[in-house]
Amino acid sequence: MVTQTAIAVITKKKQAAPKFTTGRQKHYYQAAAEILGLVHRVEGEYRPSELGKKYADASSDEKEKILSNAVLEIPIFKKLLEHAREQNKRNWNLDDIGDFVQRQTDLSKTTARRRAQVMTSWLMRVGHAKKKGAATITL
Repeated sequence: MVTQTAIAVITKKKQAAPKFTTGRQKHYYQAAAEILGLVHRVEGEYRPSELGKKYADASSDEKEKILSNAVLEIPIFKKLLEHAREQNKRNWNLDDIGDFVQRQTDLSKTTARRRAQVMTSWLMRVGHAKKKGAATITL
């Protein structure tokens, strides 16, 4: 839904936007598109970024590469993957990632774990992590 949200902003086609159940949900997806660099806010309104325009015009394969690179440019993702390499640790559970996020931020344990779930989903979505068992991922 993040990319659908970005495409709706970029193409200015409201019918292309996903249907959100709440304003809060819509805000989360807009913020995610902004974090990925696909959109940015100008005077309180979301506008396409150069990367977002490139994404909108890209082939499916190119879109995957753009998304993968965008995720890897997010500082907390970079830090997590660097930390995993430094620790020579490939298998992580959500508590491990949540603890890492909490140490890097001022988030509560509960919020850090929720962010860890989102990070895990994004990393799996772009092929930088794989699910291993019910509660473990491989970075």
